[in-house]
Amino acid sequence: MPNTMHTWQPRSNMSFDTQSSSAQTFDFVETRTSQLSAVDEARSLNNRDSWQQVIDGVLIEMGRSPDAFADSDEGIDPPTKEAVATAVEFATFARDETLAPPGQTMPDGDGGVVFQRALPDGETETFEAAADGSWSMFIYSRAPKAPVLIRSSDTIDAQT
Repeated sequence: MPNTMHTWQPRSNMSFDTQSSSAQTFDFVETRTSQLSAVDEARSLNNRDSWQQVIDGVLIEMGRSPDAFADSDEGIDPPTKEAVATAVEFATFARDETLAPPGQTMPDGDGGVVFQRALPDGETETFEAAADGSWSMFIYSRAPKAPVLIRSSDTIDAQT
């Protein structure tokens, strides 16, 4: 059985593209038949539905009432429009690619939004949309190791 565990490796118009001009291409015929087992297809549909719930629930509410996610006494800033917009773009990409959904969606306290999900080996994968709309993806290894930057909007802009 193929491994259906997806990691968050974005490939959308948000400069998430990981393809290069030297990437190998394959010819194929679209048959419109499912290439997934029933279990894999159910998991894929469940992932898509979970991302849609994140978009329709938490992210819409963050955009509609950002102050509900703030606490001035604790120094927690509400998510900015830019951060929510970036988070919605990533969530839409992840939904369309049927990637594994996050276990948590929350504000980062500095005006940003964070998606987190636990990986089977005890690591944590995060997508972080900063207050200015930039983004980063990290793997947080089990303590005491430092987090590993997977990709960020800054590294992509520097490469182009």
